[in-house]
Amino acid sequence: MKMRKFFILLVLTIVLSCKQNNVQTSDSVTVYNMETYFKIYERNSKIKIKVIDTACINQRERALSDLREGKLYYFHSNTTPEWNEMAQLLSLYDVELKDYLQSCLRFTDLFNEYCYEEIMWAETERRLGMSTIDSLWLVAERMFVMKYPDSIYIRDGEDVRKKYFNL
Repeated sequence: MKMRKFFILLVLTIVLSCKQNNVQTSDSVTVYNMETYFKIYERNSKIKIKVIDTACINQRERALSDLREGKLYYFHSNTTPEWNEMAQLLSLYDVELKDYLQSCLRFTDLFNEYCYEEIMWAETERRLGMSTIDSLWLVAERMFVMKYPDSIYIRDGEDVRKKYFNL
Protein backbone atom coordinates (compact mmCIF):
# COMPACT_ATOMS: atom_id res chain seq x y z
CA MET A 1 0.00 0.00 0.00
CA LYS A 2 2.86 2.40 0.81
CA MET A 3 4.43 1.65 -2.53
CA ARG A 4 1.17 2.50 -4.31
CA LYS A 5 0.86 5.86 -2.49
CA PHE A 6 4.49 6.60 -3.27
CA PHE A 7 3.94 5.79 -6.95
CA ILE A 8 0.83 8.02 -7.16
CA LEU A 9 2.70 10.82 -5.42
CA LEU A 10 5.62 10.41 -7.82
CA VAL A 11 3.34 10.49 -10.89
CA LEU A 12 1.52 13.60 -9.61
CA THR A 13 4.83 15.34 -8.93
CA ILE A 14 6.05 14.60 -12.45
CA VAL A 15 2.78 15.68 -14.07
CA LEU A 16 2.62 18.93 -12.09
CA SER A 17 6.26 19.75 -12.73
CA CYS A 18 5.74 19.29 -16.48
CA LYS A 19 2.85 21.74 -16.59
CA GLN A 20 3.78 24.88 -18.49
CA ASN A 21 3.94 28.04 -16.50
CA ASN A 22 1.43 30.50 -18.02
CA VAL A 23 2.33 33.29 -15.62
CA GLN A 24 4.02 36.16 -17.39
CA THR A 25 7.03 37.82 -15.91
CA SER A 26 6.41 41.26 -14.48
CA ASP A 27 8.57 42.95 -17.14
CA SER A 28 7.12 41.22 -20.24
CA VAL A 29 3.73 40.03 -21.51
CA THR A 30 2.30 38.73 -24.79
CA VAL A 31 -1.03 40.04 -26.03
CA TYR A 32 -3.21 38.94 -28.93
CA ASN A 33 -5.73 41.77 -29.26
CA MET A 34 -5.95 45.53 -28.91
CA GLU A 35 -8.29 45.51 -25.92
CA THR A 36 -5.88 43.46 -23.80
CA TYR A 37 -2.98 45.59 -25.01
CA PHE A 38 -4.61 48.79 -23.77
CA LYS A 39 -5.67 47.28 -20.45
CA ILE A 40 -2.10 46.19 -19.71
CA TYR A 41 -0.60 49.43 -21.02
CA GLU A 42 -2.94 51.48 -18.80
CA ARG A 43 -1.80 49.55 -15.74
CA ASN A 44 1.90 49.78 -16.56
CA SER A 45 3.22 51.69 -19.57
CA LYS A 46 6.78 50.56 -18.84
CA ILE A 47 6.03 46.87 -19.33
CA LYS A 48 7.42 45.18 -22.44
CA ILE A 49 4.44 44.05 -24.53
CA LYS A 50 4.87 41.53 -27.33
CA VAL A 51 2.01 41.73 -29.83
CA ILE A 52 0.71 38.84 -31.90
CA ASP A 53 -2.10 40.28 -34.00
CA THR A 54 -4.26 37.18 -34.35
CA ALA A 55 -7.15 39.16 -35.85
CA CYS A 56 -4.93 40.21 -38.75
CA ILE A 57 -3.58 36.68 -39.14
CA ASN A 58 -7.14 35.34 -39.36
CA GLN A 59 -8.24 38.09 -41.76
CA ARG A 60 -5.26 37.36 -44.00
CA GLU A 61 -6.14 33.65 -44.12
CA ARG A 62 -9.78 34.47 -44.91
CA ALA A 63 -8.78 36.89 -47.69
CA LEU A 64 -6.42 34.38 -49.30
CA SER A 65 -9.11 31.70 -49.07
CA ASP A 66 -11.67 34.03 -50.70
CA LEU A 67 -9.23 34.86 -53.49
CA ARG A 68 -8.59 31.15 -54.13
CA GLU A 69 -12.37 30.71 -54.41
CA GLY A 70 -12.52 33.50 -57.01
CA LYS A 71 -14.03 36.14 -54.75
CA LEU A 72 -12.64 39.62 -55.19
CA TYR A 73 -13.90 42.68 -53.33
CA TYR A 74 -13.07 46.34 -53.64
CA PHE A 75 -13.68 48.26 -50.43
CA HIS A 76 -14.71 51.89 -50.45
CA SER A 77 -16.87 54.06 -48.26
CA ASN A 78 -20.43 54.27 -49.54
CA THR A 79 -20.49 58.05 -49.36
CA THR A 80 -20.43 58.88 -53.06
CA PRO A 81 -23.62 59.31 -55.09
CA GLU A 82 -22.23 57.17 -57.93
CA TRP A 83 -21.83 54.13 -55.66
CA ASN A 84 -24.36 51.96 -57.50
CA GLU A 85 -22.90 52.84 -60.89
CA MET A 86 -19.39 51.94 -59.69
CA ALA A 87 -20.67 48.63 -58.30
CA GLN A 88 -22.21 47.89 -61.69
CA LEU A 89 -18.97 48.71 -63.53
CA LEU A 90 -16.78 46.66 -61.20
CA SER A 91 -19.10 43.68 -61.58
CA LEU A 92 -18.08 43.58 -65.26
CA TYR A 93 -14.60 42.67 -63.97
CA ASP A 94 -15.97 40.12 -61.45
CA VAL A 95 -15.20 42.47 -58.59
CA GLU A 96 -17.77 43.23 -55.91
CA LEU A 97 -17.84 46.71 -54.40
CA LYS A 98 -18.23 46.58 -50.64
CA ASP A 99 -18.85 49.35 -48.16
CA TYR A 100 -16.65 49.84 -45.14
CA LEU A 101 -15.89 52.61 -42.71
CA GLN A 102 -12.24 53.10 -41.97
CA SER A 103 -11.40 55.14 -38.96
CA CYS A 104 -8.77 57.80 -39.44
CA LEU A 105 -7.80 57.32 -35.81
CA ARG A 106 -5.19 54.66 -35.15
CA PHE A 107 -4.29 54.04 -31.56
CA THR A 108 -1.28 51.92 -32.31
CA ASP A 109 0.57 50.58 -35.33
CA LEU A 110 0.88 47.22 -33.60
CA PHE A 111 -2.56 46.07 -34.75
CA ASN A 112 -3.98 46.27 -38.26
CA GLU A 113 -7.76 46.26 -38.29
CA TYR A 114 -7.94 46.30 -42.09
CA CYS A 115 -5.83 43.31 -43.16
CA TYR A 116 -8.64 41.76 -45.19
CA GLU A 117 -9.46 45.00 -46.99
CA GLU A 118 -5.80 45.77 -47.74
CA ILE A 119 -5.24 42.37 -49.32
CA MET A 120 -8.36 42.80 -51.45
CA TRP A 121 -7.32 46.33 -52.49
CA ALA A 122 -3.88 45.12 -53.47
CA GLU A 123 -5.28 42.25 -55.51
CA THR A 124 -7.87 44.48 -57.22
CA GLU A 125 -5.19 47.01 -58.07
CA ARG A 126 -2.89 44.24 -59.31
CA ARG A 127 -5.58 42.80 -61.58
CA LEU A 128 -7.16 46.02 -62.84
CA GLY A 129 -4.53 48.66 -62.22
CA MET A 130 -5.11 51.85 -60.29
CA SER A 131 -5.62 53.87 -63.46
CA THR A 132 -8.49 51.55 -64.48
CA ILE A 133 -10.11 51.91 -61.07
CA ASP A 134 -9.78 55.70 -61.21
CA SER A 135 -11.22 55.70 -64.73
CA LEU A 136 -14.15 53.57 -63.60
CA TRP A 137 -14.93 56.12 -60.88
CA LEU A 138 -15.05 58.84 -63.55
CA VAL A 139 -17.32 56.74 -65.77
CA ALA A 140 -19.55 56.01 -62.75
CA GLU A 141 -19.70 59.74 -61.99
CA ARG A 142 -20.75 60.48 -65.57
CA MET A 143 -23.35 57.69 -65.50
CA PHE A 144 -24.81 59.09 -62.28
CA VAL A 145 -24.98 62.67 -63.58
CA MET A 146 -26.59 61.54 -66.84
CA LYS A 147 -29.09 59.39 -64.95
CA TYR A 148 -30.00 62.20 -62.50
CA PRO A 149 -29.37 65.48 -64.37
CA ASP A 150 -31.60 67.47 -62.02
CA SER A 151 -29.78 66.36 -58.88
CA ILE A 152 -27.26 68.82 -57.53
CA TYR A 153 -23.94 67.06 -57.13
CA ILE A 154 -21.30 69.13 -55.36
CA ARG A 155 -17.71 67.89 -55.14
CA ASP A 156 -14.80 70.07 -54.06
CA GLY A 157 -17.11 73.08 -53.92
CA GLU A 158 -18.33 72.81 -57.52
CA ASP A 159 -21.35 71.27 -59.17
CA VAL A 160 -20.06 68.21 -61.03
CA ARG A 161 -22.83 68.57 -63.60
CA LYS A 162 -20.88 71.49 -65.13
CA LYS A 163 -18.47 68.94 -66.66
CA TYR A 164 -21.29 67.34 -68.60
CA PHE A 165 -23.86 70.09 -69.16
CA ASN A 166 -23.74 73.80 -69.94
CA LEU A 167 -24.85 75.14 -66.56
